[in-house]
Amino acid sequence: GEEGLEIDHALLSFYSWIFGLFIVVLEGKIFILDIKVLNCFISDYLKILRFLWGRGLLYAYAGSVHICLFSQYSVICGGYMSALGFISFALGMLLRRHLNHLRLEFKEKDAFALVFDFYDVDHDGFVDYEGFRDLVIGMGISDTDDVAAFKAIDKDYDGLIHYSEVKQWFDDVIDTRNKSVQDGLDIIGLYGGK
Repeated sequence: GEEGLEIDHALLSFYSWIFGLFIVVLEGKIFILDIKVLNCFISDYLKILRFLWGRGLLYAYAGSVHICLFSQYSVICGGYMSALGFISFALGMLLRRHLNHLRLEFKEKDAFALVFDFYDVDHDGFVDYEGFRDLVIGMGISDTDDVAAFKAIDKDYDGLIHYSEVKQWFDDVIDTRNKSVQDGLDIIGLYGGK
C-alpha cells in the first residue's frame, strides 16, 4: 500500500538527483567544472552523450523520471527538462544532417581549402591555436575539445599545424561522428539500414 508508494517515491527521488548531478557534471565545462575521469568515461563508454541529440535523449529521460514524482515543482521542472531534451534531440538531428551536407561540400579539396584559407591569416598554409579554434567553431564542431585536438595534430609542438593535417583531422572527425550517430540510431531503432 502506502509503504510501497513511499519506496517508489524515494527511488524516483534518488534517480532524479543522480541524473541531475550527472547532467550538471556533464555540462559543467560551461561553469569550469571539468572532471577528467567523467569525460574519459563518456568518451569510452557513453559515446552517445558526446552529441547534442544523445544528450537530448538523456534530458528527456531524466525529465520524465522527475515528472513521475508528481509534485507541482517536479512536474514543472521535469516538463521543462523533457522539453529541453526533445528540442536538443531535434536540433542535434538537424545539425547532423547539416554536418553531413558540409562533409559532402568539403569532399572537394577546393571548398575546404577556401575555409582553411579564411582562418589562415598570413596565408602560409599553417594555422596557430587561435586560428584552429576559430576554424572548428566556424565549421560547427564546437563541442570538440579543440585544445586536445590541436595538441594531437601539432606533432612537432611548434604551435602551428599545416592545412593537410587539419584536413585529415576534419575528415577523421566527420567519419567518427557519422559512425557514432549511425550506431546510436541503430541502437535506439530510428534507422534501419546502412
